[in-house]
Amino acid sequence: RIKEIVDGAVLAMADANCFGATQMIQGLIKGSKNKESHKNLASRLELLKEIVNNHELPKPLLNSICTFAAKLLDHMNGDVRNGAIGLLVVLYRHLGNSIRSHLSNVRPAQMEILEAEFEGGDSRKKVIQEAKVETNIGKRSPVKGNKGNAMNTKGKIQASPQSGGNV
Repeated sequence: RIKEIVDGAVLAMADANCFGATQMIQGLIKGSKNKESHKNLASRLELLKEIVNNHELPKPLLNSICTFAAKLLDHMNGDVRNGAIGLLVVLYRHLGNSIRSHLSNVRPAQMEILEAEFEGGDSRKKVIQEAKVETNIGKRSPVKGNKGNAMNTKGKIQASPQSGGNV
């Protein structure tokens, strides 16, 4: 509940003449000097996305936001990475292909996801599914309730030598 109130206050200040979107964006990009939690970073990314969606901003400011988001693509937390991807997609709608100059250091797998998002959301699901399939090849998990070495690979039960071929 507190987060919702704070988020609402930040967005209201972005709309206000005395603060404005530029001041709020600069504060959100700068953050605090202390080590921040992943929840804080993810919230900042969401607020930035909301402000970018609702305000006309100068190109240099959009470029600053883009640089900030691109750095967070390597964050260890998935919520932060997904927030960065979402913000970069919104920025792509404003900046077009000029956003690519900020993405030169992005890993190929993440660039593939970004490209799919730039083209449209349905493509991203396909890319993520293909990436999951590739990472699950060869992984095995024990089948619960079976004795011996019966393993489950993609839903198939394999007989072990100990079970005499019967599972």
